Amino acid sequence: MTSNFKMNDLQCLREKRTDVESGKDWHEHVWLKNDYTYQLEFQDGSAAERYQTRTISQARVIDALSWVG
Repeated sequence: MTSNFKMNDLQCLREKRTDVESGKDWHEHVWLKNDYTYQLEFQDGSAAERYQTRTISQARVIDALSWVG
């Protein structure tokens, strides 16, 4: 998954999911930044509930996407 990343491109947008009852959206993004770190973003139901982190570890990116999905 992460072996062909190019700098500053959106590398992964997981399927956006919408809760039918609440209308809230969930999605995850991953970018490879110029400093060779991965920036992960998770939106938990609304734009106000957006969480970001950065890591140098491809394994942690994969683990994070597995956990939220």
